[in-house]
Amino acid sequence: MEKYLNNTVAVITCDGKYIMGILEGYDQHTNLIIRDCTENIYDPERGVVQEKLGSYILRGNNIVLIAEIDEEAFVNMKINQKKAIPLKKTSSK
Repeated sequence: MEKYLNNTVAVITCDGKYIMGILEGYDQHTNLIIRDCTENIYDPERGVVQEKLGSYILRGNNIVLIAEIDEEAFVNMKINQKKAIPLKKTSSK
């Protein structure tokens, strides 16, 4: 996780949210502090809508995935022109 500090990361949560921002900090429970956050909301009709969240704290037990994002490649993807169905919630059965 330390290599992700001060870099843009994508986080997928258990309830299917896709959050991007700059990783400010973390702890032994994978609780995250992320700044300049946006949530990518996927809609099959409107495409991807990015909602600004500001700074965010995410509990580690609510995180499914953390990945570093190549900002230049992400911008070139033109994400707002993509259409997709929303991610489903995960379960811990």
